[in-house]
Amino acid sequence: MNTRLGQIYALLCLLFALAPGQAVSADVATGPEIPVLVYHQISTPEHPLAPKSDVVELSDFSEQMEFLHANGYQTISTRQLVDFMLHGSPVPKRAFVLHFDDGWKSVKAALPILERYDFKATFWIIAEKGIGGDYLDWNEIAALSQNPRYELYSHTMTHPWDAKSNLVTWEQGKVPGKGAADIDWELRESKRVLEERLGRRVPYLAWPIGAYNDPLISAAVRAGYSALFTIDAGPNVVNGDVLRIRRDQISGFICGIADFGAYIEDRPYRVCEQQKLKSPHPRKPTTAARSLGSGF
Repeated sequence: MNTRLGQIYALLCLLFALAPGQAVSADVATGPEIPVLVYHQISTPEHPLAPKSDVVELSDFSEQMEFLHANGYQTISTRQLVDFMLHGSPVPKRAFVLHFDDGWKSVKAALPILERYDFKATFWIIAEKGIGGDYLDWNEIAALSQNPRYELYSHTMTHPWDAKSNLVTWEQGKVPGKGAADIDWELRESKRVLEERLGRRVPYLAWPIGAYNDPLISAAVRAGYSALFTIDAGPNVVNGDVLRIRRDQISGFICGIADFGAYIEDRPYRVCEQQKLKSPHPRKPTTAARSLGSGF
């Protein structure tokens, strides 16, 4: 009897000893949190662009990258992000991902800054209507693809962006003459064209204007995509949904580097953006990069 009681007591002790370890492993499964920062156009003194939410001044972009580098943030690639979400692959403590949507030619101005800090980045290409002119041409796209720090993936063929005519309204049958076949072409043909041009697989898609629904996700999976990127705000975690990867758009109306840093910390920048839009004399960005503690 004493032996039997001893075995039970030992088993109970083992169970209690394991309980804290189980709690720790649960914490590991939910962290760290990795944000994806999305930029569109870069305005320079040589080629100024009209102020819009998707236009960031080169000086502001430079200051933001300086802030991230100075405070220990490190880029990971989009592929690394997907591996992290699926398998918990190791990532730096202050990891983040940089995206440039639409393939605008103006993003070439950002490249020297990315090189300065050895930052990785992903460029989302509109494979038909987003080639040449104000957009990168195929030679420029090919040059980017040769850089091991850069990735290029699909942003569809034509980037349907109108509020009344986009992939979601097509799928819902709200646009005469647009339907499942058009959606399938946007998804499959952009993948095919980019793979043919780049000579590598293109397994990821970013939704134009962030418009998607469950039927579109199913269509994208059938078209051969294994990860899909939204503009739903928030960070990404281990075991997160790789068919609904979150991204945060960085607005050209962020008020200054302190506000950018606060946004990185707790994302209040939209309030600042509203204030700047109402103010005839928005305050200028500060010059010093400042640490705000725990990071993303």
